[in-house]
Amino acid sequence: MANSTNNNTFTVLIEFAKWYNGQGITRNYVSNLKSVQKDICEYLKNYPWNVKKDGYEYEVSQFAKKAILHPTKSYDFIEAVDSLLKEGDYLYARTIVEGISYIAEKFKKAIIAMTGTNTFNDKCSALKLFRKYLETDLSGLKVKGTYNNNNNTYRNAINKPMLAKIDGIVALANEIGEDKFIKWAIEQSYFFDPDIVAERMKKLIKDLENENTPLPARKTTKNDKDAEEGYSHSKMGGNTYYIEGNIKIPVTLSKDGNDFVRSLISNETGFTVGAGKDNIFQNYIISHLWGRAYDPRYYTNFWNIVLVPAWANSLLDKNGEEGSLASKLKATFMAISKKLYSKKLYKAKGVNWNGLNMTEPKIPNKDDVRKGDYSIKILCKKDNKGKCRPIKTIYITLR
Repeated sequence: MANSTNNNTFTVLIEFAKWYNGQGITRNYVSNLKSVQKDICEYLKNYPWNVKKDGYEYEVSQFAKKAILHPTKSYDFIEAVDSLLKEGDYLYARTIVEGISYIAEKFKKAIIAMTGTNTFNDKCSALKLFRKYLETDLSGLKVKGTYNNNNNTYRNAINKPMLAKIDGIVALANEIGEDKFIKWAIEQSYFFDPDIVAERMKKLIKDLENENTPLPARKTTKNDKDAEEGYSHSKMGGNTYYIEGNIKIPVTLSKDGNDFVRSLISNETGFTVGAGKDNIFQNYIISHLWGRAYDPRYYTNFWNIVLVPAWANSLLDKNGEEGSLASKLKATFMAISKKLYSKKLYKAKGVNWNGLNMTEPKIPNKDDVRKGDYSIKILCKKDNKGKCRPIKTIYITLR
């Protein structure tokens, strides 16, 4: 490693320890943090790494090879972060930590298998906590000591696609507290009456049984043939089909993303969603909790749909890694959806997951669900005259 200094003296580690000790955390995360880079390098000496895929993964891999994992040219990532933070360069400091965090998660299982112990899990946890610390107010570090004048050594291996993202929503959540932010987001969102959810699922199952009935699906802007999910929207004999493995479903593609869903919500509840002045819901976004809106089994199924305030929606659109704010928010939304609808779906006649030729969606990072009591707003089926019924409030406890 380029650094010869005892990294116990790095200011960022001293301040990091003060920060997590102040939250009542007694585990020595500094000790775990200092050895994570060495463990990754030891693994890569035995199992050379070659990433060919384009995009973020490729960019980060090249950064890691050149900057923090090269056998003879690498620098100590803690030294780099300490130096950059003292200079006030938070963006590059965070980029370095996110890069090594990405690599650590990528090889975590393999490193644990190689060493025969689970200690690398603790080191990955230390990295996650360190990343969270870097989202706090670090201005005090600028006046704590001098910094390395050769910081371009650290920056040169980083190009634009690798740079950490600056997220204003995360800053807001840090200010008011993650759990409070998640509770606000959920309690200001709107779910649907379980009867509506069951009816819609039953309708989709019935339409699937009739192979000539097209189901709505979101038109994708991706190159379907190269889609990572392994699906395609293909035209055959004048019709368009959703194809995934041995599944082939006739579809009608949306014009602007959520046009079918907006119409469905209006037809079922009487409420309108959108930017127009006549819409009842303003600054709300139609969010698909489990994503896959290109799939007709997911696109208009109400258990996958929630109306979310615009300030929270961007996080739901992300596939955040375990422990991130995005992952916690999405996992908690999913847990609410399951608790609200599952019992009704299991009891409703003519409704089952097999009828959709799929299994019930699972919560990807179940440990990220935020436990507690939630006040949930419910949109009900409109009355016989087409008028909106009162919005109900129910209470759900996640344990």
